[in-house]
Amino acid sequence: VAYMETLKGEDYRAQPPWYSAMLKGVPEKRGEMIYYRVGCNAGHGARGAGGFPNNNVVGNQIPSLSLVRDGFTREELKQRIALGRRPEPADPAQPAPLDVMPAWGNYLTEDEMEDLITYLYSLRPAEKPNEDWGQ
Repeated sequence: VAYMETLKGEDYRAQPPWYSAMLKGVPEKRGEMIYYRVGCNAGHGARGAGGFPNNNVVGNQIPSLSLVRDGFTREELKQRIALGRRPEPADPAQPAPLDVMPAWGNYLTEDEMEDLITYLYSLRPAEKPNEDWGQ
């Protein structure tokens, strides 16, 4: 895990594939490519499904990103991605969680960050017709 966190997608900095003419003007697709190419899926899984184990966190798993749109404004999410996050231990008396979210603020450009957020917002499941969450 520590080794994977050091990679930060450097292989793609010279000529990022998400800057191809084919993806120009398609922020969700660019964001999806960034998500997979820089390694977000290594922790958060395919399409942000989560579920990978992490010790001493609530639920013992890395969280899903499918509802990130409901919990974070774009600016809050940008800050979370830029600064990274060390999860709070479920039990402070036990060893700290091994998996931490690395800080991406020095690696992703402003437009890359925006496209990544657009992709993450797209992961929210569609609402079902006549679905009433208030009941």
